[in-house]
Parts: sequence; structure tokens; C-alpha cells
Amino acid sequence: MNRNVEIIDNTKEAEDNYGHLWGSSTAVITQEHIDALLNGKQIAFNDGEYSQFITMNIRD
Repeated sequence: MNRNVEIIDNTKEAEDNYGHLWGSSTAVITQEHIDALLNGKQIAFNDGEYSQFITMNIRD
């Protein structure tokens, strides 16, 4: 499943080169979030219109 997720440099130029489509926002994760991902949890957030889920494992 490719959702067009890429790793880019942490710069405004890299964001602009990647593109903003109909808009964009930035979600900042903490070490706590990273630890939770490493322990099988998901990160869930919404932008007021869409819910987003970040996981390290796709469920069957």
C-alpha cells in the first residue's frame, strides 16, 4: 500500500518541492510518539476535516 509517504529534509524548500496540493499542515511528533509507535501503538490526529493514522504495522 503506497500512500505517497516520503521522507524529506526538514526545510521549507523540501516541503515546497514535495508540493502542497490543496493545502498542507505540519504534525510534530515527540519521542513519546516514537516510543508508542515502536511499542505497536498508532498516532491518530485530525485536521478538522480528515482523520489521519500513523502506524508502523498494517493490520491484516
